[in-house]
Amino acid sequence: MTDAQFHRSVSTAIDRRLLIGSSSLIWQTWKTGLRAGIQPLKTTINSTAATLSTIALYRIFVEENIELNHTCRIRGPNGAIYAITSAIGAERSGEMQMIEAEIRSQAGLFQFARR
Repeated sequence: MTDAQFHRSVSTAIDRRLLIGSSSLIWQTWKTGLRAGIQPLKTTINSTAATLSTIALYRIFVEENIELNHTCRIRGPNGAIYAITSAIGAERSGEMQMIEAEIRSQAGLFQFARR
């Protein structure tokens, strides 16, 4: 893996109610410097009368086996946030952990009509 693949971090959601009594989520960095590579899998574009949305699916390979769930997210070196949809631990010694993740985006169609 190249040096660019070392700049990954994992954040986890924490309910603020546990900290200050308010019921909203905050993100806290849990692990940094993960050795991982990100591969795009598929992008789906959905269009309605008022909005255009995309869902981009990715497969992320991590060298160390870490405990992940749906309350975690991965931040790439470019700042992109990948929401974890599934994580499969390494089955054998020396194998990489495989994570499936997505990036969702949505925009009103009027934003594109102005260009």
